[in-house]
Amino acid sequence: MGQILTVPATGRLHCAVVVTNGAFVVQPVTVRITFRDNSGRRGVQTILLHATLGPSASRAFIPKAFKVSTSERGTLTIVLVNAPHLPGAPTTRTYHLLTTPAG
Repeated sequence: MGQILTVPATGRLHCAVVVTNGAFVVQPVTVRITFRDNSGRRGVQTILLHATLGPSASRAFIPKAFKVSTSERGTLTIVLVNAPHLPGAPTTRTYHLLTTPAG
């Protein structure tokens, strides 16, 4: 279903994602971050980020910002691709985004 994420009126949305390799082997990972506005005006904005993590290592991904508008509603989806699933650790997170009105 997803959580509701409300952000102040803005023209750009930055999101950071931290990935931890819980395995004891070197692991390539891809993070796919997608924003789809409900109106369909912007279409789908997708950012792909790649890295190779060493055993028990972590990496912060801070991609370029997504374009958003005030009072915009949409869906932000973060997917961890090609990494082994760890018990209790989700590989997909979905947020229902709402930017507040200006003023």
